[in-house]
Amino acid sequence: MRPTLRITDNSQIGHVKGSVNGTSLSNECGGNESRAVYIFEGNDATIDDEGSANSPVASSLINYDQESTNYSYEIGFIDAGDYTLALTCTADLDGPELDDDLDFVQQGNVTIIESKEPTTFDFTLTQK
Repeated sequence: MRPTLRITDNSQIGHVKGSVNGTSLSNECGGNESRAVYIFEGNDATIDDEGSANSPVASSLINYDQESTNYSYEIGFIDAGDYTLALTCTADLDGPELDDDLDFVQQGNVTIIESKEPTTFDFTLTQK
C-alpha cells in the first residue's frame, strides 16, 4: 500500500465499513495474514493492484475484532458514488510502482452516500 494524498469536499464524502467471517477468511487465505480491501471507482470496475492502469482509490487492511470474532475493515473519506470493493489475501505482494498479479477472492458493488454514518458491505465468503 502506498501513501496517497487525495483532496475531498467533506460535505460530499462517505465511509464504508464491513466484516468478513473469520473462519471463512482463514480458510480462503490460509496462513497469509496480509489481508486487505481495495476500493475502485464505479460498479463492476476492473480490479487490479497499485501501480496498474486500474489502481484502487484507497485500501484498508483487515483487522481482527475480538468482540465479534470476525475481521473488519473501514475506508473513510470517499466521495459519494458507486464503487467496487475487492478483498485480497496477498496485499503484501503489491508493489506500489509495479503492476503485480494479485488474487482477489471476492468483490462486490457498493454505493457510498454522503453521511456521517458509514455504508456497510460485509464480505460473505463461503466456508470450504
